Amino acid sequence: MNLVLEVTIPMLPPSVNAIYAPVNVAPTSSRRGFSTIKMRREAVEWIGQAALFLPPCKLGADTTYRMELEYHANWRTKSGELKNKDVRNYEKLVTDTVFRRYGLSDKLIWESLVVKVQNEEKEKVVVKLFTL
Repeated sequence: MNLVLEVTIPMLPPSVNAIYAPVNVAPTSSRRGFSTIKMRREAVEWIGQAALFLPPCKLGADTTYRMELEYHANWRTKSGELKNKDVRNYEKLVTDTVFRRYGLSDKLIWESLVVKVQNEEKEKVVVKLFTL
């Protein structure tokens, strides 16, 4: 394995539960009405801000990758109990942001590791990408 990218995004993404919103499309004379989903403004803004921290980098579309994500945050309440936060809910937005930034599909991820890091001072995401 070779490390090809290591970057820190100094903020956590919104949860996947907050990424999409339902949208009702009204019927017209040529089509029936339907419901669809669209990305919420909060998610779109996070993608734009996070992309600013992703440096220029050439990644190959002909290889597979291992992606490691470290989520640094305060994961405990004041009484020491674990907060009800699921880091897997963050994974999709971070993965899509990184791979779209480099013009790749996340189908190239062959392995992944997601880690919570207790950090009471600063929330951030550390992304590491390795070739396999």
